[in-house]
Amino acid sequence: MTKRAFLVLFLLTLCLAIRFPTAALAQSLTFEKGEQPATEIQPNAAYGSVKFSLELLQNNRPTNRSVYEVLLNSLSSLMKEAGEYTLTIEILGNNDEVLARRAIVQARREKSGWFIFARVVKESEAREWYGELISNLLVRPDTNNIRIKVRSYYTKDSKLDLTTFNLFADILQKTKVLGAANTALDAVWRPVAQQIETLLSSYQQTDVSDIASLSFAKFNGDPYAASGTFHREYIQNRDDAPPIKWKVRVKISTDTTAARVALIKNGKLEPKPSYTDVLAAARVGDQPIAVILASSKTDAVQKFMVDLASSGGYADEDIGEKCDLVSSELAKHFSVTDKVVTYWAILHLYRRKIGANKNATDCLHETVREQIVALGLNVDGLPFSKPAVVATARLESVNDGKPAADKVDRAIPSQELVERVLGEKNSDKTFQVIPTPNGN
Repeated sequence: MTKRAFLVLFLLTLCLAIRFPTAALAQSLTFEKGEQPATEIQPNAAYGSVKFSLELLQNNRPTNRSVYEVLLNSLSSLMKEAGEYTLTIEILGNNDEVLARRAIVQARREKSGWFIFARVVKESEAREWYGELISNLLVRPDTNNIRIKVRSYYTKDSKLDLTTFNLFADILQKTKVLGAANTALDAVWRPVAQQIETLLSSYQQTDVSDIASLSFAKFNGDPYAASGTFHREYIQNRDDAPPIKWKVRVKISTDTTAARVALIKNGKLEPKPSYTDVLAAARVGDQPIAVILASSKTDAVQKFMVDLASSGGYADEDIGEKCDLVSSELAKHFSVTDKVVTYWAILHLYRRKIGANKNATDCLHETVREQIVALGLNVDGLPFSKPAVVATARLESVNDGKPAADKVDRAIPSQELVERVLGEKNSDKTFQVIPTPNGN
């Protein structure tokens, strides 16, 4: 082999080594767990949220230097190609399905130069320094633990900027929430979600960290940590100056809150909300709870809500059972406290339609009433908060000198009479009707 041929072979080998680095050189972000959960709660007593913050430190001081460039230099063979890179934080289900994702860094890199002397130039970079990955997750033993990792999405050609990527990620998450909410609404969102999933699957995806586990609270057994940090550090040596110590940190933390529909202070609602305020806040996947119930895949719940919204109302005698079904449906979406508050708001929203049913008081039985009153809410404004009673009397003699009230034989409900007097059913007012000697 001539010297010229040997030199060409050597240069080609070197070029391929640079172009296709070995997998052994790949490194990843390391995870360091934080403190244990401090809260011990009952199932469905709170919601869980997951927040993140991104930090870049130069010699232990915050800097606005390129996060991507520091990661590129510290992660060796990862993210070397020219094109668009998006780093995401992802929450995984038990089967590794992505339940939520958030893009935190996006950079566009272009190559210039010739042959092995080509150099890579960063063209642009976008970042999200902090944000929320997931919220309003009902915490139960089966949802208490979450799995998280950092992943890279690469494409040669630009497809989505950081804002659009996260907008599409929100749509995917909303579709999953609506599907889990047992509603027909997910069918509307599913075709859009499938198109987004197809687009994301066209990216080359690489794990930049191992999978880490966190917990929201304490149940039975030992939980995982409530927080942790994905981090990478490296030293940049310089000939004419002291070395620089770079740190990239992605902090993840979980938190819980007992209510989100209304504010709770010392076990009471403060300030006391109107039922319209509650209904405005009571949403599932950004959809109002009234819409969620009316589109429920549980036929009995859906029909009941549709009937209440109609001009005819609901006339069947089993209205108490239907109200219990609504309460059970609310329990799938809201914490114990928010379920009670939202049920109270729904009773107020449909108070006239419910009140037109002769068994309306079954929707406000004693246990439900106690739960509502315990939060400081008032039920006196509901026309079916107590049964309407009309006292009737029987006069044996009109001239015996005794007051008519002493002649009351019994108190009986008189629905027809109440309707004639008040013009509506199931009034919460009480009347005493004493017949005159001529029967009027």
